[in-house]
Amino acid sequence: MGFLGVAATAKAETPRAVTPLRIGNKYTDKKPSAFVLTSTNEKTKKQWEATCQDLGRIGLEVVPVLGLDGEDIPEMAQAWSRAQTAWALKGFPFILKCMKRTASSCEQQNWFIIAEDSAKLVPQTSIEAIQSKLRSLPQGVEILQTGYRRCDDKLMLDLSTMLYKQEKHKCMITKVIGQKSFIATRTGINLLHHRLLKGKQDYFDTSMCELIRANVAVGDARPLAGSREHYSLVDGGKWQKEEMPNQRTQKVIITDLQAEILP
Repeated sequence: MGFLGVAATAKAETPRAVTPLRIGNKYTDKKPSAFVLTSTNEKTKKQWEATCQDLGRIGLEVVPVLGLDGEDIPEMAQAWSRAQTAWALKGFPFILKCMKRTASSCEQQNWFIIAEDSAKLVPQTSIEAIQSKLRSLPQGVEILQTGYRRCDDKLMLDLSTMLYKQEKHKCMITKVIGQKSFIATRTGINLLHHRLLKGKQDYFDTSMCELIRANVAVGDARPLAGSREHYSLVDGGKWQKEEMPNQRTQKVIITDLQAEILP
């Protein structure tokens, strides 16, 4: 058995009520839930166990979310389609079914932690640190991007395909590579799922980038998690080295950009 009573290789669960993370609560008996997307592939067992231990150490209850083991998608499929398919067709539908069974899931002050099985927390991460970050978010933000492999500044010239309505302007953004964890309200989860299903066919990172540009998501300048050494099914079954993200010196910068989301 793995940490927190979760099997070493995650087994499918029936959607159930979960415990949201509330900004002002202190947790003693009932632990906040953390959804962890994983697969049944045996080579991901070690990273799954390590991530469960990480999350259990700070007082979270792991809720397994089964994705795809890689063999379910043709080898010729692009890497982005593996990630997009796993999240859009397996990950978010399960999470949203859990939301429906959670009576308080629609309350604005309730947040849900979502991670991949290769997420590695930085040492100073704690529930209190997460709550502090959520408390300082601007009004209207539904998603906090908390973990990734690295980030790069990108100059975007043509954003016409990013949202339903968007003017074309030059802008500089900080785009993360390799999403590992984020925290979202139920509204934020619905928005991300919608972008994966209806948006541009591209990496998960692009959908998150679109929501950042629309001011409903923000990137954490001091991320709480990076990427542990792991077996990557998105990359067609390759081992990826550990990467802990560089801290951003500034938030996303947008110049003369107007965007509107129409869910």
